[in-house]
Amino acid sequence: KEYQNYKCQQPYQQAMYYCSLIIRDHLWPWTEQLEVLPRLETDSLSKFVPLMLSKSFLECYIAGNFDHGEAESTIEHIESTLFKGGQPISRALFPSEHLTNRIVKLGKGRSYCYAAKGLNPIDENSALVHYIQV
Repeated sequence: KEYQNYKCQQPYQQAMYYCSLIIRDHLWPWTEQLEVLPRLETDSLSKFVPLMLSKSFLECYIAGNFDHGEAESTIEHIESTLFKGGQPISRALFPSEHLTNRIVKLGKGRSYCYAAKGLNPIDENSALVHYIQV
């Protein structure tokens, strides 16, 4: 439902989204994700989960009503569940497998323009994103 409602977002939200599609290295458009959803079945997802968990990277941020010891024990429990024991669920990623959040470097002195029509036909507003890379 969230994917289907994307076209109802405010124009500035859509403009920021298109900007992120252009400058980020690994990002899949919501239209592609929406296209795949009807073909997903419970059986294929249940087969995918072990594959997805077979290699993993764990990074934790714990905030709230935890003291230092509780935070560490929670992380140790998660790590032991995933990576340790007789038959670990997962193996840690090799350094070369870590994805980085890469931003595309725009050419010096070049101007780019990406025009897109608003997706909500009843919204008369428009938006402009002026992105300057320093």
